[in-house]
Amino acid sequence: MSSSRLSRLLVGAYLVLSAAAIFAALDRGLWTWMVASWFAAAALVALIHWRGAPGLRSVLVVAVVVRIGWLAVPAGLSDDTFRYAWDGMLVMDGINPYQFVPADTALARYRGAATFEALNSSAFYSVYPPVSQYLFAATSWLSRGSSPRFFYVWKALVVLLEVLALFMLARAVSPGLLMLFAWNPAMVVAGAGQGHTDVLLALPLAAAVLLSRKGRWNVAGGLVAVAALIKIWPALVAPAFLRKRTAVLVGILVAGVLTLPFVAPFVLENVRQSLDLYVRYFEFNAGPYYAAKEVLGSLTGEDWSKQLGPFLRWLFLVGVSGIGLWAWRRRPRLEDVLFYTYAFYLVTATTVHPWYLYPLLMLGVLRGREVWGWQWLSVLSLGTYLLYVDGPYWPFVVLGWVGWLVLGLVSGRPRWVSGALRRRARWKAEWADTYLTTRSGPILDLGGGEGYVASALGRLRNQQVAVLEVRDGRPQVSDGDGSPEFVLYDGSIFPFGDNSFSAAIAVFSLHHAKDPQACLRELRRTVSGEVIVIESVQTDAVSSWALRILDPLVNRLRQPHRGDDSGDDSPPHFGSPARWRGRFEEAGFEVTGESIRYNLLHRKHLFRLVPRQNPV
Repeated sequence: MSSSRLSRLLVGAYLVLSAAAIFAALDRGLWTWMVASWFAAAALVALIHWRGAPGLRSVLVVAVVVRIGWLAVPAGLSDDTFRYAWDGMLVMDGINPYQFVPADTALARYRGAATFEALNSSAFYSVYPPVSQYLFAATSWLSRGSSPRFFYVWKALVVLLEVLALFMLARAVSPGLLMLFAWNPAMVVAGAGQGHTDVLLALPLAAAVLLSRKGRWNVAGGLVAVAALIKIWPALVAPAFLRKRTAVLVGILVAGVLTLPFVAPFVLENVRQSLDLYVRYFEFNAGPYYAAKEVLGSLTGEDWSKQLGPFLRWLFLVGVSGIGLWAWRRRPRLEDVLFYTYAFYLVTATTVHPWYLYPLLMLGVLRGREVWGWQWLSVLSLGTYLLYVDGPYWPFVVLGWVGWLVLGLVSGRPRWVSGALRRRARWKAEWADTYLTTRSGPILDLGGGEGYVASALGRLRNQQVAVLEVRDGRPQVSDGDGSPEFVLYDGSIFPFGDNSFSAAIAVFSLHHAKDPQACLRELRRTVSGEVIVIESVQTDAVSSWALRILDPLVNRLRQPHRGDDSGDDSPPHFGSPARWRGRFEEAGFEVTGESIRYNLLHRKHLFRLVPRQNPV
């Protein structure tokens, strides 16, 4: 079977499974099959992504077709839309939705409505911000007060706005990333299946991010304000705009105009009460919260539910303040600030419904990341629907969050390893810089790997640094104009003429060379000035043992698909300080300076070498 034919069959199977889930959703007795269909469809999406996503047009067509199918499913998967209809009805009648709880006697005349009987939080004030209220009211007007009609009109509106966002995303991301998001069953059901307001964030946030990339921060500020009036949390990214005062003013102006019709003395206090009750008493699919509660309960024998919720809320506020400070100082991309803010909210939340993950996966797409951990959690969270038909609940919570942690660590490895390497590169470059006296001419970095040390040294000294490697590490480096030049060689002969460099460094690289002595001779030939060598040295049995164990582990963590940096199977050429001095002298160098840094297991030794006038 040809590859293209197999791909079409896989896409067809995904559509069949989506149709099966739609059919099963109509009957609660079939919800086990609905969840199974979701899981199978999600697995197919991952398989199709691994094999290679179809073209952009196919990705969009399938996404739209599946959503149209879910529009026909009646209310039943969620009762949130009944509160939307209730608030919309009040706004249409000129009543502030934040003034009364639905059960208040002041609203007794509305209790006969079918919407009231289906409400899930009749003792809570509304917490849906003004833009959501405008859309509720518009849908109430379009449905002419009919509760069943409201649900379908509302979902159609949500899907229309979502599809516009998908077409916007299609112009900015790869088909594979868009498919992972748009075909994810949890994302499809969140909007077309249930019409949750979280989906409404896609359009303003995607537009804000794309406009910020073009430098149109004023419009982006207004769009983030609109998003914050759909769901409150986007307001927390304000520090990303603080250096752009006009954008802040535009955001405040937009928020002020849209909020003005609902302004009243009781609004903030009533909304605060509902949010406080939500944090204290609601809990669902919140892995970190459940884990903390179990640990504290086992240690004290008490139930910490009422205390943990408020604590996590304060923890979130402290954490998001740190994110805000980072955003103000470092000025990262808007999508990064949004992503980290909302991700931290989910980790500290006491309730994480499947649709809560919609904005995060959308932002992951905008960041150019698969976010496999969050993808896994979104799909496994769909299994919690079986709770409503007396099915299992805890297995999906445990598997979902454990998988989130494992996949997050695995998929995040390149980023946190890269971050660690960059941080370590700075002190390595600063240490070498202390012993370099040459202030002009190019510098050679032998075995510089990804180029982090070379890049840091180049910035420190304002000199060009070239990295000589047996493998190409260029994809790891992204420092703009400060990126070093990369040159590949066979591990023995340097592809440079005599005295091509004014200085050189070899930072924890010579022990990986196929022939360290040959590399030292080549350094003597191609470098006219000083050479800085930094090596982990063997001084006793403990350091020898530590280096034999730690070196391959570190290299495997750094480049798991490549093995060690040497390119062969020979053991590392570690040595004592005396052994290294002997190697340097044999190659024609004189040691003119040394420095030592210690840790618990071994010591790092810096040697400053200069060419001998009459090399041996």
